[in-house]
Amino acid sequence: MPAVYTPPQIARLAELIHKHFELAQLERAVFIGLNTTVEELTRAADVPKMILDVCRAANREERMVSFLKGLKSVSTPSQQELHACFDLFSATGSYETTDPFSTLLVIDSPPMPMVNRQSLRESLRNLTELKTGYGVISVDGPTASGKTYSKNLIRRIAEWKGATTVVINVVGDVSALTLRETMVMITDLLTLPLEQLDLRLRDQPTDARAAASFVNWVSGLSRKLTADGSQYWVLFDGLNHDAADPVRKCLLPPLLQAIADGNVSGVKVFLLGYDATQIGNVAHIVLHESARGIVETEIGGFLIAYAAKQGWQLSEEEHGELLSYVLGGAQSPFDHKALQGIQERLRAILSLLENPIKVLG
Repeated sequence: MPAVYTPPQIARLAELIHKHFELAQLERAVFIGLNTTVEELTRAADVPKMILDVCRAANREERMVSFLKGLKSVSTPSQQELHACFDLFSATGSYETTDPFSTLLVIDSPPMPMVNRQSLRESLRNLTELKTGYGVISVDGPTASGKTYSKNLIRRIAEWKGATTVVINVVGDVSALTLRETMVMITDLLTLPLEQLDLRLRDQPTDARAAASFVNWVSGLSRKLTADGSQYWVLFDGLNHDAADPVRKCLLPPLLQAIADGNVSGVKVFLLGYDATQIGNVAHIVLHESARGIVETEIGGFLIAYAAKQGWQLSEEEHGELLSYVLGGAQSPFDHKALQGIQERLRAILSLLENPIKVLG
């Protein structure tokens, strides 16, 4: 059982409490569990901030278990299901009951991407096991192989693990980030002092010197970031595009080297569209995989698995009809346009499979 929970974990617990408990219940729970009053722990006027402050205080004093017992003691009969959530939070830092490693879909709506990446799941398991020293996962592969969709799985698991996710879309739909814009975004999302970055860049150094200086600065501050147990997962997406050259060539080498040398604390890095093992002396801290394109058999297997999850066993004929509709005449290897159409048709089928009698009866 962790003695201290991370800020994202505390924030989600506070949201759960706010959703299910009235202020009077909170006041009784604090008195019973912590032997004090809400007023002694916070001066906040609004209830959500009040609850967050109480949770932070209980966490800081390592008395979260006592506080949760107090909440359980003041629960009404309609709130009894929360007991299991509190017990799970005490043990794991999360009240989610679904293991995200085994999820079939990662929903980021809209749209609803399909994720069928078992090798990535295993890499993530390795990354989040305390016995491993990996700090980086890189994924590359051909067009429409699911690199960007993998981002949603990573974000879901980060949330489950209580980490803060920082997403850097190096090349977006409209334009690409410059190296400076990328560094500013990282600085902002990690809540580092932007004025210090400006001082480092005031002499307009070359991209290579600016990146090296930035990494040294982040390395020095990273231990302060993790003093309270915070964990940051930084995702770089779109690294396979030519416009991402400044980030690929200037920023990533010193950043990965700093991670390999143990100079960056509390930060794990994910590189989509880039083979991080190209930087030879950091290979020992990298898990890398080459994504392959999604094929028809995987979509068919996905339909069977999803139907089974809803309690329905598809016959061969039913499976063939559903798969034919989802594919819409497209054949692998699929490009982005074909996959977009497949996603739209798949979304319709999955919503119907939640009521298989209506669909197939």
